[in-house]
Amino acid sequence: MFGTHKPVSLRRLLLAAFSVVALPPAALMMLLAFWQTRSIVYHEIEANLTAQAESVSAKFRQTLFERVQNAVTWSELNVMQDIAIGDVDRRLSAFLEDAQSRYDATYIALHALGADGLVVASSEARRIGDRLAAGQRCVRPTQPMALCTPTEGAKAAVLSVAIRSRFDRQPIGRLVLLIDWGRIREFLNTAAGERRALALFDAGGARIAASDRWQAMAGGESAFLSASAYAEGIQGIAGDPWRTVVQQSRASALAPIRSMAGAFLLLLLMAGGLILMAATFVSERVARPVVRLSEYARGLGGGSVRTPPAIRGAPKEVTGLSQALERMAADLDAQQKKLVTAAKLAAVGEFAAVMAHEIRTPLGILRSSAQTIDVEALDPQNRELVGYILSETERLRRLVNALLDSSRTREPQRQRQDVAMLVERGVAMVQPQARDKGVTLRLGGGAKDPLAEIDEEQVLQLLLNLLLNAIQILPAGGSIAVSTDGDAENVYVRVHDDGPGIPKADREQVFEPFIHRREGGLGIGLAVVRELARAHGGDVRVLATDVGACFEVRLPRRAAEVA
Repeated sequence: MFGTHKPVSLRRLLLAAFSVVALPPAALMMLLAFWQTRSIVYHEIEANLTAQAESVSAKFRQTLFERVQNAVTWSELNVMQDIAIGDVDRRLSAFLEDAQSRYDATYIALHALGADGLVVASSEARRIGDRLAAGQRCVRPTQPMALCTPTEGAKAAVLSVAIRSRFDRQPIGRLVLLIDWGRIREFLNTAAGERRALALFDAGGARIAASDRWQAMAGGESAFLSASAYAEGIQGIAGDPWRTVVQQSRASALAPIRSMAGAFLLLLLMAGGLILMAATFVSERVARPVVRLSEYARGLGGGSVRTPPAIRGAPKEVTGLSQALERMAADLDAQQKKLVTAAKLAAVGEFAAVMAHEIRTPLGILRSSAQTIDVEALDPQNRELVGYILSETERLRRLVNALLDSSRTREPQRQRQDVAMLVERGVAMVQPQARDKGVTLRLGGGAKDPLAEIDEEQVLQLLLNLLLNAIQILPAGGSIAVSTDGDAENVYVRVHDDGPGIPKADREQVFEPFIHRREGGLGIGLAVVRELARAHGGDVRVLATDVGACFEVRLPRRAAEVA
């Protein structure tokens, strides 16, 4: 029992292989995608916090800058000169009351101080004659402009600017603006929203304003994500820039990442399910046709003739395997035919050798004897008989030579030759035979570049066989056109006659040995043509034409192209 195991089916093996190959990479890719997305989202959250801090800081500075602009503008008005006379007609107080009412949401109160620091005019009449107790450092006459931001919980920030005489530009008093600091806290609450907290700090690090959630949030600095930005100082006001800090709890900030993790897990489960379904489907589609093909292959190996199985909807590789098996079966059949052809050619060689030994010598004697007869001394009947002897011995000699040529094909001795000139030479050589039979033989178009590396003798033999085959099959009055053509790799020679033509079913068989369509032929000439063309790395074929038959010989230009 040891050492034995039950064979695993191809379907299960493919299913397991697909699952092992697909699932781990899918999980790894999903994990990498989540980690990359998490990093991007985390950086986006940090960038968003920083952007909000910078935006709040810029808006805070803009708000203070507008207040400073108000103070500077009002301090230069003519009505401010009434400080020098103690605001006896109360024009300055009326102006301050009007300005405060117009900016009711911005200023708590507006005061004009004399050189002695007492309130000369005010938007609050009850304060006239008082000395301001709060924010003393912001109302010192030695400072052209000063801003005192309050500590957290205070209601107002103090902004003061010197009022100068129009005559000598000497300080005659100060304009003091009490800015409603509660508006700053409302602004921070609006900007912070429901999930974040905002706070403002002065140059010394003291918190001067904060949103309501700043105090409510707890858990320590490590429990928060925070960002800060600095507001540039305002020209004319001493002190370092203010700092804006925005913070958000990690649990709230990273909630999108946790949601994204759940989504990625769900996607991973769905991808795993899809992969298993796809693996099952693919393994089934692959295994079924492979089993059928294996049965077909066993049938081929057993020598039985079977029709290839119909493979539909199978993967490309399985279809390719089916096609390869079909080609293998076709190749086996073709190899069998080639073996038959080779056997025929071998028989031709042996037969030719015997013919050469047994027939050529008697034929030579008969021909030489007939040629010694003085035909002029004979009567017409005997002269005709001598002509028969000469013509028939010549025909027998050609048949013997054809058999010998078909049995002794040698490797081509290649040299660069002009194929067009060789065609002209071959046409000239068979011109007498064509003329005797009443066949018109003409040259057609020529290749622009007819040069190729060929064996001149073998290609000439190839051409003569094609031309003589056409002459012999044509009746009197027929015609033959010979032309050359070429491309970058090959030179083509075409022999086109207007004879009876070749049926489509016979266009390959005509090149087989002992297959002939004319009386008295042996079927050797075209077989020799194909052997010589293939020896050069080319081939010969019968082209489809409306009239007659057209043979096309392809000769590679260079010997390196021979397979």
